[in-house]
Amino acid sequence: MRKQQIFTTDRLLSLLAVVISLATFGIYFYQTHLIRIQQHASVWPNLEISPHVHLTKEKGDYRIQIENSGVGPAIIDEAFIIFKSKEYPFNFWKFFSQTYPLGKNTWNLTTVDLFKGKVIQPGKGLELVGSTDLETAQKLFDIFKTEPMPITFKIKYRSIYNDYWLIEGGFEVAQPVE
Repeated sequence: MRKQQIFTTDRLLSLLAVVISLATFGIYFYQTHLIRIQQHASVWPNLEISPHVHLTKEKGDYRIQIENSGVGPAIIDEAFIIFKSKEYPFNFWKFFSQTYPLGKNTWNLTTVDLFKGKVIQPGKGLELVGSTDLETAQKLFDIFKTEPMPITFKIKYRSIYNDYWLIEGGFEVAQPVE
C-alpha cells in the first residue's frame, strides 16, 4: 500500500493560486485607497487671507484679500466677521456701517461679501475689504495691525469631495475639520 501524501503538487499549486489571488485582492484594495487619496488631493482648495499695504504721505492702499492657492475650487460653507466674541455676517460694508463705524470713511471702502455657496476658483482671489483713500487705508491698517486683532474671521469652506477646512482668527492658516 502506498502512503497518501498530504502535499501533492496539485494541492500546492491550488494553495499557491489562492494565496496569489488574495494578495492581488489586497493590492487592488490598496491601489483603490491610493487613487481616492490622489483624487481628493487633486481638488484641494487652500484659502489664504493676507493684508496688502502701501501707505505713504501722499497715497494710501490697504487691502485684505482672500486667495485660493490650491488646485480645486473652495466652496464657502459659512463665513463670519468676529468682533468682541460675536459673529456677524461676512459683509464688511454693513459691519463698518453699523457695528464698527468708520464715519465718512465708510464710503471709501471696496468690499466683497462671503456667503454660503460662494465659490473661489483656484488661482483666483477676492478683495474682502480695501481702500485707496489715504485716511481710510490708514484706519484699516491701524485696525488690523493691532495685536490681538479686534476684528477676526471665521471661514469654513470645503472641496467638491466635502473635505472641510476652517480659518479662524486673523491671518491664520486653514486647518482641516474632521
